[in-house]
Amino acid sequence: MKQVQYMTPIEKVKSYISILDVLLLDGIEYKPGKLNKCPFHNDKTPSMKIYPDTNSFYCFGCRVGGDVLKYWMLSRGMGYKEAIKSILDIFHIDTPRDASSPIPLLEIPPGVTNPYVIWEMVEAQRRKYIPYTKYKAGD
Repeated sequence: MKQVQYMTPIEKVKSYISILDVLLLDGIEYKPGKLNKCPFHNDKTPSMKIYPDTNSFYCFGCRVGGDVLKYWMLSRGMGYKEAIKSILDIFHIDTPRDASSPIPLLEIPPGVTNPYVIWEMVEAQRRKYIPYTKYKAGD
């Protein structure tokens, strides 16, 4: 039987929220191609670079960097589990399992080889785990 691997709920959380959305919530204006003031230290001159394509950040002043989840944890003074729970609540992300357990593999029955049928099965499974509002026509 073929198996299709899905992302864990943690990976889902990281991919669902954008670091630009989190910066906006924190009142930090993103300036493409420029440095921003870092909220993690007394920054007199901008020293934090935002990387929207990798959903990450790095401050050249305090040498702190990471993904959107780490930014969330640092900016709110939260631990890992508390940060995940708050992101799930604030962004209305529905996850059917504990945030650290993987989403089960999709099992494709023997004999199913039509790519369209497989795609339909994958899409049906995806809709169970990823909220509809994340996707728009054409995505």
